[in-house]
Amino acid sequence: MLNLFAYALTSLRAALIFLLSVTCTGLLRPAGPDATFAMESKAEKYRARASILAASAEKNFFDKLSPMLHNSSSQQFTPAGCWDATALLTMYTKLAALDGKYVKCADRALDTLEFYGRKTPGGGFSAYTGKWTMCKNASDGQVYYDDNMWVGRDLVKLYRLTGDKKYLHRAIAVADMLLAEGWTDLDEGMFGQKFGRAPGGPLGGFYWRDDREALHMCSNGPAAQFLTLLAGAADNGKGAYYLGCAKKCYRFLSYLEQPSGVFWDLMRFHKDADNNITGIERAEGAALTYNSGTPVSSAIELYRATGEAAYLDDAVRWARAADAYFAKDSAVPGVKAFTDLPWFREILLMGYIDLSAFDPAAQGYIQNMEASLNYGYENHRLNGVLGYNKNIIPRDWAGGFTDEAEKQTAAALEQIPCAGIYASLAGFYGEKE
Repeated sequence: MLNLFAYALTSLRAALIFLLSVTCTGLLRPAGPDATFAMESKAEKYRARASILAASAEKNFFDKLSPMLHNSSSQQFTPAGCWDATALLTMYTKLAALDGKYVKCADRALDTLEFYGRKTPGGGFSAYTGKWTMCKNASDGQVYYDDNMWVGRDLVKLYRLTGDKKYLHRAIAVADMLLAEGWTDLDEGMFGQKFGRAPGGPLGGFYWRDDREALHMCSNGPAAQFLTLLAGAADNGKGAYYLGCAKKCYRFLSYLEQPSGVFWDLMRFHKDADNNITGIERAEGAALTYNSGTPVSSAIELYRATGEAAYLDDAVRWARAADAYFAKDSAVPGVKAFTDLPWFREILLMGYIDLSAFDPAAQGYIQNMEASLNYGYENHRLNGVLGYNKNIIPRDWAGGFTDEAEKQTAAALEQIPCAGIYASLAGFYGEKE
C-alpha cells in the first residue's frame, strides 16, 4: 500500500512538473556562475560543485518517498536501470573520500542495488541483474557482468576508506560470481596465430552478460582493475588467484587495441553447438571513452601491484591516444568537445587521474575535460522549476542544449557523472595543493 501511494504521489509530481515546464520554459534557464568562484582553491571549488550536483541528482533522479523507487530521467517516473544505480554508488563513493558523511549515502545506493539483486537457493549473494523488482533480491533478470564489476570496484574502494569488511566480503562475493559464471579461458595459440603476436602468457576474459555471446571491452577493462584492487585486499587466501586472473584478462584486452591506440568495443568468436569458442571472428564496435579509461586504470593498478614497467608504458600510450582521439576542438576557443555519454567520460578521467602520479602529461588530459565540464557548468546549467531539473547540465558541455526537449529529459547517466567528475577533480587538486 505504501509503495502504491509513493508511486501515485511521484506520478502526480512528474505530471505537475511537466505542465509547468511547458508553460514556464523561461524558468529553465542557465543558472550562471556560482558563488564557488570566490573560493581560494580548485579543490574547494570542485568539492562545492560536486556537492551541489549530487544534491540535485538526488532530487531529480532518486525518489525520497521510498528508497526503492528512483527516476531514470528528470521528468519521467520509471525504475532506473541497474547501470544508473551503479553510477549513484560511484558518485557517493567518491564523495565519501572527501567527506565521511557520504558513506551513509553510499550505503543507501547499495541498498537500492538490492532491488536488482538475486539470491542463491541457499540465500547467499548470486548477482546484480538488469531487472528492477519491488522486493529486494527477488530479480530473475539477465545479468550484465559489467554492472557487477562497477559495484565490485567501488566496494573495494569503500573498504579502503572505512576498513569495514562488509564491503570487502561483498566485493569477494561479486568477484567469485563473475569468475564462476562469466569467465572463459582463451587459447594462447589461437590468438598468436590470428594476430601474429603471442600473448606472453595464459589469457582469459569475461563475457558481457549471461548469454555469453561475445567478450566486450566494457567487461574486461573494469574486471582487470577490480580484480587487481581486490587481490591486494582479499582476506580469503585467494589474492594471488585474483591477480592471476587480472593479468589474463589484461592480456586479452590488449588484443582489442586499435592502431590508433583506442579500443574496439568487443571481440566476436566462432562457436560450436555448445557455445564453446572454436576460433576468432573479428574485433568490432565504436571506440568509446570509457573503453580507454578502464585499461589505463587497470595498467596502473597492475603496475602498482607488480612493479613491471610494461604496464606503465601501456598506460602512458593509451592515455595519450585517448586524449588525441576524444578531446576535439569545439566552437568555443580553448574548450574541447566530448561527444559520448558523460558517464563514459567520467571513467576516462579516472584513468587520467590514476596515471597522473606517474606521467606529467596526464595533467593536460585532465585539464581538457575539466575545462569542458566547467564551461557547461558555468554557461548552460539550469535553474529548474520548483526545484526539479535544477543544475541540469547538457550532454554537450561545450555546445549546450540542442533544444528545449533535451532540458526536460536529462538522463541520470548524463548528470550523476558530472558530480562524480567534480569529486574526482576535488580529490586530485586537493592532493596537489
